[in-house]
Amino acid sequence: MAKQFIRYERKGNNEYASVCLPKRIKGKKVNQMTYLGRVLDKENSLFSNRKQGTFKYTLEGGFEPVSASYHISKIPVSEAELLDFGDSHFLFSFLQKTPYYGILENMAPGVSDTFFSLLAYHILSPGPLEYVQPWWYGNFVKHLFPKAELDTEGISALLEYLGSTEIQNRFFTAYFGKLSQEKDIHGILVDVPSQNQKSDCNTFFSSSSDLFPSRLLYVAERSSGLPLYFSYGLDSVSDLVQPMAKTISILHKYGIATDFTIPDNRQLPETLLSLLHKEAIAYITDLVPGSSLFREIVDSYSSKTYGPENIVTYGMKQYFIKKIPYLFGDGIPVYAYLTLANNQTMPTGYKQKEKINHTCEGTSVFVSSADLPIDQVLPLFCTKNKANKDFGMLTGFPVGNSLQAIKGQFLVLFIASMITSLLDKEFSSQGLDIGRIFHELRNQKCTVSNGYAIPGKTLNTIDYRYRSLLVDQPFLISP
Repeated sequence: MAKQFIRYERKGNNEYASVCLPKRIKGKKVNQMTYLGRVLDKENSLFSNRKQGTFKYTLEGGFEPVSASYHISKIPVSEAELLDFGDSHFLFSFLQKTPYYGILENMAPGVSDTFFSLLAYHILSPGPLEYVQPWWYGNFVKHLFPKAELDTEGISALLEYLGSTEIQNRFFTAYFGKLSQEKDIHGILVDVPSQNQKSDCNTFFSSSSDLFPSRLLYVAERSSGLPLYFSYGLDSVSDLVQPMAKTISILHKYGIATDFTIPDNRQLPETLLSLLHKEAIAYITDLVPGSSLFREIVDSYSSKTYGPENIVTYGMKQYFIKKIPYLFGDGIPVYAYLTLANNQTMPTGYKQKEKINHTCEGTSVFVSSADLPIDQVLPLFCTKNKANKDFGMLTGFPVGNSLQAIKGQFLVLFIASMITSLLDKEFSSQGLDIGRIFHELRNQKCTVSNGYAIPGKTLNTIDYRYRSLLVDQPFLISP
């Protein structure tokens, strides 16, 4: 039987600890985590957290109380903290300037500190939920939202609340109200099967596959990638098309046109595409490599694809894409797009026109109901990659957690993706990646003592990030 151990992690000037118990769930190794809190005295096994106060913990003896005399003699009255500062200050300064901040402030009355802390974690340091508490203790977010409850119970309660149909409908009604101020919004609906949500990185929240919705229907704005909406679908092909049609109808009511759907290629293509064609739903999808139709198209047209008229540049690579009119299944007219990677990197100094989201290595075959210019095929289809990435962080739920809590986590991830897309839009013209920007900003620390935060000096690059979005750089933050 595996033995438990104590895992230590340093954040700023402080060290934090958790107890790990290795287990195997469905053949995969996972760690069941119990958060201990800040390390006060490692030699004497003394820890502190908000829920339990100060205590002693050893693997042999478990939790033990600490005498009051120790508090007086060992713990300073006011300790100076060194915290990550720049990333969280920049994020919330930016967020308050957007038209969506008022919506988020009213999302979770009474537990808004937990909501904003969890949201910031998914944007600034995305990872398994077992690390959210140590991250929170080492970031200035803990002073922005001091009432956050980020233990298992606190997170579960928040996600249960956010997963309710009433709360999600209320959010999207308000969100669509803001979006309606924009003109000519065009969306792409992506079918994301539940297995794409699951991660090999199981954590102290261990996922239960029986609880996942069969599939997620995710809609993003066609040109910017801004998330617009999500809903849920069932696993069978016949039960998938109707939720797609319903989602498209909901968006249409708010003035959002859904140009394309991207169904999952694991479904039987004859059945799925026939139903989409019957419902007049435009689509683009990729064929499963090795399938009979895939082999037929590759064998018949590969030699005819290598020509200068078929060259497309996407990201930093070139592809040969040949458009092939085709009768599919029972005579359904479609267009197949045979895509062959050129395997040649563009020369140094080449300025990419689009941020690369997905690369098709080797050979791919896309099938669409639309007659598309060949240079639109990859940017259109690769919206799917963003959906998989955004919801790939759905990992870490207590065993036995409810479907409603999982839907609540979908909403948190959706909002995190929406905020990241807004930031990407601001910096994309400069060819900058928002992840890199937050990494730079994290280098600005602050010292917190007696309720005052004193931000540290910044590098020129950090000064530029603040100025680029007209975010004030404070010199002193008072309680």
